[in-house]
Amino acid sequence: MSEVRHAILQVLWGPEAFRKVILAPGDVVRVGRADEADLVLPHDAELGKIHFEVDWDGERGEVRARHGGGETLVGGRPVVQSWLKHGAWVHAGSTDFMFYYEAETPPRKLPPDTPERRARVAEALAALSAEASLYGVFDAARDDRVLVLLREAIEEHRSLYEGTQGYALAEVAPYLVRFSPNSRLLRALVEEGWGESWGVYLVGDEPPKAVRRHLRRFLMVEEEDTGERLYFRWYDPRVIRDFMPLATVRQKSELYGNLSAWICEGPDGELVRMDRPPELSGEGANGEEPDVPRS
Repeated sequence: MSEVRHAILQVLWGPEAFRKVILAPGDVVRVGRADEADLVLPHDAELGKIHFEVDWDGERGEVRARHGGGETLVGGRPVVQSWLKHGAWVHAGSTDFMFYYEAETPPRKLPPDTPERRARVAEALAALSAEASLYGVFDAARDDRVLVLLREAIEEHRSLYEGTQGYALAEVAPYLVRFSPNSRLLRALVEEGWGESWGVYLVGDEPPKAVRRHLRRFLMVEEEDTGERLYFRWYDPRVIRDFMPLATVRQKSELYGNLSAWICEGPDGELVRMDRPPELSGEGANGEEPDVPRS
């Protein structure tokens, strides 16, 4: 039996950037600034109370402008009613949206299919799928396929960069995602990206907003001798698996926060799990200062 395929309506920019509404076959989503809308965007004063609605039949989407909602554009052209292709751009009020079909784009290439790699991928997928609360951070700069998979997934993803810089670097930013149970996205990321240094996995019970706030603290580090601030690419498996064994107690405590484990691929594709050591506390040994920023 084939999997049910969803559609995704995602807010592109602004205060609600990256927010997604997921449509199962037969669903209709109303978008506007009134409380009775399914996707409510009260910050957009140019948006009608119910500006437009979108439905999904499992194969294609359709958008319909609502009376009194103002102009609705698809691909830059005003419409009253229009089919929505995969990757369609919708504009209403002052808000831009993208419409994606779940798991629509096939990979251009796959890593070499060897018995050893199949075993490594199966091991990783089984271990990661067993986690009750699993996050991942993936580097869009490593491969264009990363952003394609994230955009075509029902899970929300969010750049770790903020503001103007975040928009300018959207194509090469690290993205945080929290996986849903039986995640199609998780399977695709492991099957296609395991061994390619696409990112790391994190285990933790806190909500995405808190996890993102915690992880953003470590995007920059201060060089001890010169005071120069540098990017710390901890979301690269090659970096974090080398850094953790050398990190001080204080550094580890800072990096883990309330996370219980970091998981990534090893040099030969083996699963590397770095559980939070039970002896970690909020203070460094002998009062030493952390080399990673605290805020």
